[in-house]
Amino acid sequence: KLRIPWKKILLSRVLWVIAVTKICWGCGFYTLLAKLPSYLKIMLHFPIQQNGLINALVYFSDAITIFLSGFIADFIRKRQYFSLTNTRKILESIGMFGPAFCILSVPFLGCDSTKAIISLTLAMGCFGFCTSGDAAIVFDLAPDFAGVLYGITSGLASIPGFITPYIAGLILDKNQGSLLQWSYVFYMGSSFYFVGGIVFIVGASAELQSWAIQSPNKDEKN
Repeated sequence: KLRIPWKKILLSRVLWVIAVTKICWGCGFYTLLAKLPSYLKIMLHFPIQQNGLINALVYFSDAITIFLSGFIADFIRKRQYFSLTNTRKILESIGMFGPAFCILSVPFLGCDSTKAIISLTLAMGCFGFCTSGDAAIVFDLAPDFAGVLYGITSGLASIPGFITPYIAGLILDKNQGSLLQWSYVFYMGSSFYFVGGIVFIVGASAELQSWAIQSPNKDEKN
């Protein structure tokens, strides 16, 4: 049974880079998750049945790329095209900047429902690449304590789940039928993805951490 170095984990710069990244995408992701059905109904005038199918399509694209990104990451690592750190940063960049640009484009599409749906589907499709970025990197940093790191960072990433939808609701309460008010919501979600992507590119590292390596105890030596 390994002794968890809580102090060194909580003082780790890389841990907080990952945490901030996840908090940022959590702000964008949960805003879209909470408000997309309303946007489809109020602005694009989709009935409830089509609304459900479109929501399923948008997040199905995320599920597909979650699997694909793992194969892509393994392929890059096997061929050694990039270092492990750069591999994580490239995939995370797709997962963060892809949704940022796609969500940002939605207000400029107006009420063109086809283009808006394509843009939102591409946004979540790109987001799936974060699985091979900020999610997988905890195994690179500390294989024995990956569960602890993942629990801390993902726990913090869930906090925006009840904050940003509330803020988006306050914005939309002024006029839910206004494209301008919806634009503010999409701008907010997009900006968080941008910030998170920049934080990860600048500060993330996939190098094995010194505190993740523990010397064997007396029984193991024997």
